[in-house]
Amino acid sequence: FRAAARHRQRNGAGLDGGGLHIERSGLQVVSCLVASNSVNGSTARGSGIYITDGAPVISRTSLRCNSNINSLGDGGAIYADNGTYLMVDSCLISSNSSKANNRDDAAGIRLDAVNKGKIFNCLVLSNDNTAANGTDGISVTGIKPTMGESIVIQNTTVANNYGRGLHVTNLSITVTNCIFWDNTLDMLAYIGTPINVYYSDVQNASVTNSVGCKSADPVFVGESYYLDQGSSPCVDAGGSSSTNS
Repeated sequence: FRAAARHRQRNGAGLDGGGLHIERSGLQVVSCLVASNSVNGSTARGSGIYITDGAPVISRTSLRCNSNINSLGDGGAIYADNGTYLMVDSCLISSNSSKANNRDDAAGIRLDAVNKGKIFNCLVLSNDNTAANGTDGISVTGIKPTMGESIVIQNTTVANNYGRGLHVTNLSITVTNCIFWDNTLDMLAYIGTPINVYYSDVQNASVTNSVGCKSADPVFVGESYYLDQGSSPCVDAGGSSSTNS
């Protein structure tokens, strides 16, 4: 899928992948719309996109209003598992929903036992796991990267999600040049190994492993969640090694 006019919309599926099911593939999903899809199987995953055992790239794509109908479903926008090498670049992850009642389950993006992952230059906004214990923005679990590989979230804004912004279970990941703001529960939460956070703006959070972090109103422009170039304390405040959009 490499054209702006290509999209998946208003599909329903009983199994994994309401919009797209990617398996053992390096598919590039570029400049697409993945919207208003759903899964309704008892353990169905990935209402927008489900990925397993591949190396896909999702770039400049909008994933919005995808939903899990069943209470055990997981990964409202994206669910990736089983050794996947995943890159999510310059995407909008917005207004997706899930009902799974577990901290590891996410309405936005769920990475589960992938080998390597990078989420960068993304907006993760207004996602809602309606269950009391679920994660709303991004959940990273069960990952055991091989030597020299890593899980990185970079240059990404996670804001206005209806609960947890980011939840990580029992592994070390790196967060660089990110903003976590106006998520209604935890901005960052982890079980086990603390999250490594560098040059990020994290609202009301005490970050254990951090360098150059702050908790200051990022001054978004309206509901765009882009920064006010004249007054935001986050402009030109990131680490110099990051990849800028």
